[in-house]
Order: sequence, then structure tokens, then C-alpha cells
Amino acid sequence: DVESVEKIMREYGDKVAAIIVKPVIGNAGVIPPKEGFLKELRRIADEHGSLLIFDEVITGFRLALGGTQQYYNVKADITTLGKIIGGGFPLAAVVGRREIMENLTPAGKVFNAGTYNSHPVSVAAGLATIEVLETTNAYSIANSAAEKIAKALEELASRYGFDATVNHVASMFQIFFVKGEVWSYEDAVKSDKKLYMKLHEKLLSKGVFIAPSQMEAWFTSAAHGSDVVEQTIAVLEEVFKELKREAQ
Repeated sequence: DVESVEKIMREYGDKVAAIIVKPVIGNAGVIPPKEGFLKELRRIADEHGSLLIFDEVITGFRLALGGTQQYYNVKADITTLGKIIGGGFPLAAVVGRREIMENLTPAGKVFNAGTYNSHPVSVAAGLATIEVLETTNAYSIANSAAEKIAKALEELASRYGFDATVNHVASMFQIFFVKGEVWSYEDAVKSDKKLYMKLHEKLLSKGVFIAPSQMEAWFTSAAHGSDVVEQTIAVLEEVFKELKREAQ
């Protein structure tokens, strides 16, 4: 909602140090930004001398090597990263423009330290993960798998008479059993959570493990090749048939 941001910044802009946002929400299902929203945030932050901070703990290295910022062509001043950056090991990072990061110790005066900062094993795993992402077709495999499964979810929900919408960005997606589109947390919580849990339980019983909460996201990876995708879609059809029978 660009208008509400502009209204707040007109009133309080000189007191706002930073605008902090999840560029793609992954903790209310999957909610992408509306077209142009992130670029408008960049413009508003610049106009008021505020920083733009992206929480890319989920989206960083998932949507692209450059995360959401590469995917949508918008640069933040500071970015938080986690999850994929560690390649399965515990690792997180805060990155940003040089003139900002130089204020942190050891170069700057803002104290920053931790017992496990720059842990060599986690950092090695992270570097190895980035190398794999740079040198393989991992993104194309993961994105293709997500696109096919998300499309199947839409088609199956429609075919078997369920009100549903599927939000999909790169290798992230989620189905909401609700009428209309989902563009906010308020939209997401209107979804039929009991029906979603039935979907989860039936899929799990057939060997397909999806996010066990409506407020989480489904993810695909380079491990989800064409055989896995076809198997998943076949199981989804079985489950939607069962859900339809039970609903009658």
C-alpha cells in the first residue's frame, strides 16, 4: 500500500531512520509484492533520507543469487540473510552499502561481536553452496518444479470445485483455500485452514511432505527433478479426488 507509506512518511519522514520490509512474505503463506511496490519504497526512502532494509532471510539466494533485489531489480541499503546462505549449516549475515557497514567494528565504532561470528565450518558450507548456485542450473530446476506444481494446484482446485488461489514466486508457492486473491496477511488468515490441514495430512500419508501450516510456504529445490514433479502432481490429484468425495 504505497499511499499509506507516503502518508506516514509525509508526517513522520524526518524521524524515520529506515523502512524495513520483507520484499516477499514467506510467513503468511507466500505473498509477493504488487508490481512496482518495492521500487516505490526505494523512491520514498530516498526522498526522505531514510534507509531501505530488506529482510531476505527466506528469499536471499532463493529467488536468485542476488535474492529479491536481483529478481525485482531493486536495491536495499541493508539486507539480512539466513537459511540458504549456510547450505544447511547455521549461518546468517547482515550486508549493506560499504559506507554503512564500515561503521561496525572492527573498522567502525558500532560494537558488533559474537562467539560464533564467522564460524569457519558454517562459512565454508555457505561458500560451497554459493559456488554450486553459481555454477549449476539449480535455479532453473527449482523454479520449473515450483511453476509446474503451482499450476497443477490451481487446475486441480478448479477442477474439483474448491475456491482457491495459488501465490507463486520463483521456487516459493502456497495454496490458499479462499475466494479472491491474497495480497496481505489479512487475506491469508481468511483461508480455510482445516481444509489445508486435510490436504497436508493426506499428502503426508502418501509420501509428499508439504508445509504443515497455512502460514508457511512450499519450496522446491534442485533435488525436485521432473520425476519428482510428476509423482507429486499425480499424488495431488489423488488427494483432491478424496477431498472432493469427503466434501459431498
